[in-house]
Amino acid sequence: MVLHFDLRIGHTMTEDDDDLSAETLISDIGAVAMALYGEKTPPIVLMGHSMGGAIAVRAAAKGVVPALVGLAVIDVVEGESWKLGMRLTATLSAGFRRKIEIW
Repeated sequence: MVLHFDLRIGHTMTEDDDDLSAETLISDIGAVAMALYGEKTPPIVLMGHSMGGAIAVRAAAKGVVPALVGLAVIDVVEGESWKLGMRLTATLSAGFRRKIEIW
């Protein structure tokens, strides 16, 4: 099964549509997984492009999806791209350990 959702852009309706903070978007990812699967979450691979990639990396690092088995990102851009690239490398090499520093 493949799920695609727009994280508050486009047709999404929330209580606060103007809240596009990284923390809220990360929380949304966990909430969608919980709403769909509850405690029986199947293995999940997060995928994201550009800002979605940055949010996917942060969601992986925070452990908001308990059954996360993979992460795929393309053209991740956020703030200073070089620093993000270094953090991305650290996150990926850590093998999704939950004690990754959140930037």
